[in-house]
Amino acid sequence: MVEQGAVDDNPFASLNLKQRGQSKKHWQRFTKEDLYKLFAHKWDSQMRLLLSILVTTGMRLEEAIALTWYRHNDTDYQGIRYFSLLSNGFEEVDVKTESSKRYVLFHPDLILPPVQRIGRLFTYSHGKAGNKINPILKEMFNNPLKRAHSFRRTFKILYRDEGVDEKAIDALVGHAEGDASRKAYAGVGVPRRFEMLCRVKHPWLNQDAHKVHPK
Repeated sequence: MVEQGAVDDNPFASLNLKQRGQSKKHWQRFTKEDLYKLFAHKWDSQMRLLLSILVTTGMRLEEAIALTWYRHNDTDYQGIRYFSLLSNGFEEVDVKTESSKRYVLFHPDLILPPVQRIGRLFTYSHGKAGNKINPILKEMFNNPLKRAHSFRRTFKILYRDEGVDEKAIDALVGHAEGDASRKAYAGVGVPRRFEMLCRVKHPWLNQDAHKVHPK
């Protein structure tokens, strides 16, 4: 009715319906060998940071590129860095679901640039980062199911391989009750989630890791 002009007020204006009617794609993970190859590539510093965040946090691409330094916190929990995706009186956060309103914990293996008081981490506009990443991944792996979306699946499988249960993985990637809820992750607080996050190591983040990684 909207497309035929019968309804003037479009209730779907904020939704991305470009892929409606299409079969859902089941993105393939990057193997550990893939990750060594991927991070051996000569990415610029901004893209390398973005990819490092995706593989170590399980964030969605659009969540990551929207990060601002205003949301960085490394004082509330000693030794734990995180970014808040909770809306507040100063800044609203556009996330996919209510469960996505969470604290995104940063892995100790992830090296952040010098912390700023204000500003965004990335200069990419909405929807543009994938256009830069995916052509390189296409050339690198020659697999249509290994794209930017694959980092989220890679994250989950890395943790399954380490014996982390599904509820804990859901807590890390934002598939359970978000931090905005009183039920936040069934009582699994930030320190406990950080302990689980540290179970996986990320040696591929070292730019020279591809020279020394085991066969």
